[in-house]
Amino acid sequence: MRAQSHQWIMPRAALLSGLLFWLVGPWIAPAVAKVPTASLSEDSWDEDSLDEPATPTDDTAATMAGLLSEASRALELNELEKASRLFEQARELDADSAMPWLGLSEAQRRRGNHLEALTSARRAQSLAPDQPETVRQVARLQIRVGAPAEALESLAALRALRPDDVESYVLAALVLRDVQRVEEAADLLRSALDRGLASASIFHQLALLELALGNAASAQSVARRGLEQHPENASIQLALGLALAADPETRASAVELLEAAIEKDVPEAGKAHLELGTLLLELAENGCDSKGIEHLRAARQLLPDSAEAHFRLGNGLRACGDLEGAKAALAEFQRLNRQSEARDHGKRSTGASLNQAQELAAQGRLGSALELLQELIEASPEDDRVWTLKAKVLYSMDQRPRALEAARRARELMPGRVENHYLEGLFLSQMGELNEARARLEAAVAIDAENGDAQALLAAVLAELGELEAAAGAFERALALKPTDPSLRLAYGRLLAAMGREEESRRQMEVYRALGGR
Repeated sequence: MRAQSHQWIMPRAALLSGLLFWLVGPWIAPAVAKVPTASLSEDSWDEDSLDEPATPTDDTAATMAGLLSEASRALELNELEKASRLFEQARELDADSAMPWLGLSEAQRRRGNHLEALTSARRAQSLAPDQPETVRQVARLQIRVGAPAEALESLAALRALRPDDVESYVLAALVLRDVQRVEEAADLLRSALDRGLASASIFHQLALLELALGNAASAQSVARRGLEQHPENASIQLALGLALAADPETRASAVELLEAAIEKDVPEAGKAHLELGTLLLELAENGCDSKGIEHLRAARQLLPDSAEAHFRLGNGLRACGDLEGAKAALAEFQRLNRQSEARDHGKRSTGASLNQAQELAAQGRLGSALELLQELIEASPEDDRVWTLKAKVLYSMDQRPRALEAARRARELMPGRVENHYLEGLFLSQMGELNEARARLEAAVAIDAENGDAQALLAAVLAELGELEAAAGAFERALALKPTDPSLRLAYGRLLAAMGREEESRRQMEVYRALGGR
């Protein structure tokens, strides 16, 4: 996510001591689409990544090895509190080792603290940027918190470090699929096969993507190639069965494959039941088959929110003479269909109204913008974008407590959107709640380490808290992202002077003046 300028939202802001002062650059991020979480297995953690911590002395090395070994055993036994405590002890023992941070991140993830886990994983990555497992952990957690764009960047970085890493291809393809970039997802997995990565998961997912693109013949070809190398793989069998079922000329031959996939209890069993039940009804002489109805009932149970499952069951029951059952199933189909259409209409309407509210705010008509936003909240209370814009408008109206409340609600609704953490952190910092502000800004830079505004504000908050070394590091990261920002140079120069680093401060002030500062 990258910053966009909306000057009406954020005036110049100074933190309390007056040491750090610069122009905050507000922005509005695009909506985040739903992303997959099923691929983030509880068993996917690799304890081998904890084997070789960097340590300064033999005694420290032995202590670190013991702590990490015991912590890893605690993770295996799911003793998460113990594992966290041991990883924290290892972290205190060697502040420059990534391994304790990585282990702590995994323990936090398993406890459901995904943002904390992401912050720890980012710290591990900063200490070992070329270690694939730190990048992998960051990517997995970005997916989990709902940050697809950032996850795609991390997965690309993982492929650059380890070009033959299967998971980096499959996870990226799933993210691309779920943000409606299906052709890109398929291209990525095709490139993986071209590299010789003949993993069952790549064949399985590529066949399904080809099917989603309407390429039934290509899906069949991919699945057959997969079964040549993984003949007993139930997921590839299912993919081939679905691909055969999608082609009128090959539908009958799909029955055996779909039955085999169901017997092996594949994750997509609902799809298998749906297609198999439909096929059995089609192949029956009178259009009625009891086994077909059983499969369609199973599909409805596994896919209760699928309008298609209710529709097919309703038609099947009607063909078998169960008119009451058919009526109930088709009524549910119609209800789900209306619900889906209402959601789609609501999203389109909300998007248009949000644009209108933003235009009103840009014109300085803040009261009118706020009224429109309140109407939107009543109509779409779960849309975080409405709350985010409301927070900005309230801030511009100098109603900071209400702005903070709106920003917090936006963050609760969409924790994967960097802007929501950034705004809450900004408001908290200006209200003097520096520790809370720090937590929010650390979450923001954990999701997107390349957000210069969040890095800069975090640096200022750390300086206000008296953590000058940490603040200096954050300023350096911010300046790497925004090297021509004179206000950042000024703030960093003043911080360096306060730390007694006069020569470095002088250089920053020279750059500040060269950039037009006075």
